[in-house]
Amino acid sequence: MKLPTSLKISTFSSLPISRAHPSHLTAAINNSKSPPSVFAKHSNSINCTLTTPSLQVTSPLHKIFQQAQTAFQSALSTTFMDSSPRIATSSHGVNSNIQGDYDLTKKLCRSDPSPKQSLVGKWRECHGANNWEGLLDPLDENLRREIVKYGEFAQATYEAFNSDPNSTSYADCLCNDPNSFFDTVGLKNSGYKVTKYIYATPTTQIPEWLAKIVPPPLKPTKKSSNWIGFVGVSDDLEETKRLGRRDIVIAWRGTITPCEWAENLKTDLKALNLMPFQPGLYNSSGSNQRGLCPKVENGFLSLYTNSSKSSSKSASDQVMEEVQRLVELYKGEELSITVTGHSLGASLALLSAYQIRESLLASNHNIPVTVFSFGGPRVGNLDFKERMEEIGVKTLRIVNTHDLIPKMPGIFLNEWMHRKLFDGLESAGGLKERVYSHVGSELRINHLSSPYLKHNADKSCCHNLEAHLHLVDGFQSSVVPFRSNAKRDHSLVNKTCNFLRDELKVPANWLLLSDHCSTTFSTYVNNI
Repeated sequence: MKLPTSLKISTFSSLPISRAHPSHLTAAINNSKSPPSVFAKHSNSINCTLTTPSLQVTSPLHKIFQQAQTAFQSALSTTFMDSSPRIATSSHGVNSNIQGDYDLTKKLCRSDPSPKQSLVGKWRECHGANNWEGLLDPLDENLRREIVKYGEFAQATYEAFNSDPNSTSYADCLCNDPNSFFDTVGLKNSGYKVTKYIYATPTTQIPEWLAKIVPPPLKPTKKSSNWIGFVGVSDDLEETKRLGRRDIVIAWRGTITPCEWAENLKTDLKALNLMPFQPGLYNSSGSNQRGLCPKVENGFLSLYTNSSKSSSKSASDQVMEEVQRLVELYKGEELSITVTGHSLGASLALLSAYQIRESLLASNHNIPVTVFSFGGPRVGNLDFKERMEEIGVKTLRIVNTHDLIPKMPGIFLNEWMHRKLFDGLESAGGLKERVYSHVGSELRINHLSSPYLKHNADKSCCHNLEAHLHLVDGFQSSVVPFRSNAKRDHSLVNKTCNFLRDELKVPANWLLLSDHCSTTFSTYVNNI
């Protein structure tokens, strides 16, 4: 047969590619006189129609194309476990029969969106007013959905990050307009809007000779600062009414660039210097009137406070200016400030929450500040923990039992060791400043409780944020660790890892596969 003169990936406008389901990652090949059109990760959407003419080609790229096509077809014909419906395909690969109540838009844009139940009178409790007493075991349904909502905000910071080292906008946000951010990442109905992007400047720079030899995924950015999160606010009137207040949110992503990895390795403790000297609060050495000397990991603090030559504003400056602006803008309304992040982002969430709360108290604003952190490491010493409790920052840490990151830093010199060996000993007074400690309350989840996840997966999978959200959605109690009516689409877990059981037949790294196949298609067309 005649070779196609172009290759097109048609779109389904309501389905953002960052929320694409593996069974929808398919392409359309047809004869056309129009120029080739390929939608990669920068696109908003991708359709689920596949026409597969039998190509008689001897091109070396044909084999690659067939492999990608086979992977897509395999995803389309998958029968998902339990309540997930069977997806039948016609001879042309089109979804011709979908059994059960299956809403494609909901599957792609998260199967369990933020609930519409009113949180008026409940939100303070869900945000830690009583340190989540009685809400974690069993897990309160309203709290579950709040955790998942903020976790999706943190996940969006990964998916909107331009990780292509060959791109001119590498390490920037893929969505240029903050106003359309939530639409772009598939959270159109979140009821929030982004008001400011946050950029961070690592103090560690990769030597030029090393930058030339590292593989593309680890290429350091040539820019002095990287996009690392956003500040947003609930702007929809109905959503704000449902929430019972206007919510200001700050979301941070985790480590991606090599320079950020280098910052993570600076595990020495450094005195906290986020607040200006205030008589009666802190003295010049960093201690307060109670003798507390909060210290935090040097790398986290430097990433948060460092500024570049091109920009005099650090991530700390950017966040504080925007939060102060929003607090002034919505003066007179009931406000809350919620900070979220995963991994490194969880560390930055704690630092920003601390600084925001200290600043609010100094200006006589008693706005509650809450942190929902996912897979976060220890950030500071015991005095930092005590000061966070003293000023009223409420922190809920979501931790997978088998995740190694929350065990660091302070694998040996930590709060548990201090309590068991040195608590009450006068000789341990100086040691206290050097002991790392977690902050706040903990919701402990275990991937071994999920019938969908591999027990022997790579250790890095235990740290995956989508896996955390899957486990939170499934967790019911310590007696019933995984509920049978979990609503979140489990296939989202394999978006950037290989954590789902093989019998589910959900392709590993399917979001990355979609990008690779888009590139392969483009190369194939250009060589016809």
